[in-house]
Amino acid sequence: MTLRIITCILAAISLAGCATQQPVMLDSGFIRNETDNQISNIEIRFEPTGRIAKLNILPPRKSLDLGFPRQELEANRCVVTWEDATRQRRRVELPLPKHPKGDSTRAGLSLVYTFHADGTLTVQLDR
Repeated sequence: MTLRIITCILAAISLAGCATQQPVMLDSGFIRNETDNQISNIEIRFEPTGRIAKLNILPPRKSLDLGFPRQELEANRCVVTWEDATRQRRRVELPLPKHPKGDSTRAGLSLVYTFHADGTLTVQLDR
């Protein structure tokens, strides 16, 4: 009986620790164009916050700093729309990462969107 109570208390403590994790703090955001073509009319809509970031033109092989102040990552997904080199309108919905790859620290991060040459778009947290 005593062992069962101790086990329940330890489980409750570990669950409470998971629920109170530090928020992800973003120091910057970038959009990278790793293609050989210009990308235009980029819109990133963050959900469920409804915030929007827009960019008219991103030249080939260039990156752009989104230029926002240090803030908590409140959204859990994003919807990105853009026009490719053929003026075709593209749309993708992506989950937003909550941890950088291979690192458990949740502060001092950049949210990086990358347009790849194969037509895909990825988002990740980088140091």
